[in-house]
Amino acid sequence: MSRVWSTSEVHPRDRLAYWVDAVCDTFLLVDFNPQRDRPFFGELRRDTLGEARFSKVTSVGGVVTRSSRHIGHAGADVLCLKVQLTGHSLFSQDGREAVLRPGDFALLDGTRPFKLTYEGNFAQIVLQMPRAALLHRLGATENFTATRIDGNVGVGGVLSPMLRVLPLHLAEIPDATRERIAGNVLDLMATALLANGEEARVPARMTLVRAKAWIEMHLSEELSAECIAARCNLSVRHINRLFAREGTSLMYYVWGRRLARCHRDLTDPAMRHRPIGEIAFAAGFNDLSHFSRAYRAHYGNAPGDARRAMLATLHHVSGAALSTWGAHRPSAWMFA
Repeated sequence: MSRVWSTSEVHPRDRLAYWVDAVCDTFLLVDFNPQRDRPFFGELRRDTLGEARFSKVTSVGGVVTRSSRHIGHAGADVLCLKVQLTGHSLFSQDGREAVLRPGDFALLDGTRPFKLTYEGNFAQIVLQMPRAALLHRLGATENFTATRIDGNVGVGGVLSPMLRVLPLHLAEIPDATRERIAGNVLDLMATALLANGEEARVPARMTLVRAKAWIEMHLSEELSAECIAARCNLSVRHINRLFAREGTSLMYYVWGRRLARCHRDLTDPAMRHRPIGEIAFAAGFNDLSHFSRAYRAHYGNAPGDARRAMLATLHHVSGAALSTWGAHRPSAWMFA
């Protein structure tokens, strides 16, 4: 559900306090010191995108800080992706600084201190998500915060335009589709950060995260330990050892991600017209009976049962909406 905060509706003497409260309620507990040489204004539009919050912020420039005191008073285990729309900003966290120009974006971690400096009036898109949403895609965040991703080239050039136009269309997108879009956005975000990390030569412990990202993008292909290791520039022994440290094996992980992909599509109303076999083959399964047994063992019901449950829920929701409309629709005489 959308919500809007705007200082245009507040008396000038109360605008700064109103704005700080809006920012703290929406994002994180921070201090904000605006530029004093221009009239103060601010507008914040917030919506949901799956399990994430999607906001557009427009304001006068200034300095935003989050200190250890703020974190101790109100910790928030959230991550924020900030996409610069207009103006320039300087972002500092974890000993790094990133200058963001229109189109660029960077990751912010709410569990550690940071400083944001905005020169002049600016606008940003902020995608706020729980850490768990990125955990299996990215791993530790301290290697990626305050690192500028160019929004005009590579994966950044794909993700940035998408995030910049989403606010214009969110009202028309149903909740079930928003969940799917959120997953795609998080996948692209992790891919952009990891690709940038390749250039920066992040620590070796990120090798496992990169391997998982590669697997996620190639689930539909015929995969083997030898194939995955070769494409990730690792030995089979080394990649197996990396997954063993997490209490699993490489191919068991692949199997689990394929099942998760199928479950997502089987329970997505937007995919209700796709045959179950097509969904299974697209996720990398090549034997439908094996897929059905594996799905039942993992989720407790058959793929067809999951599809029927989704359709029943969809029918119930649609029927309820139609019933509500019927109870309140105008009488025929109104159109006479």
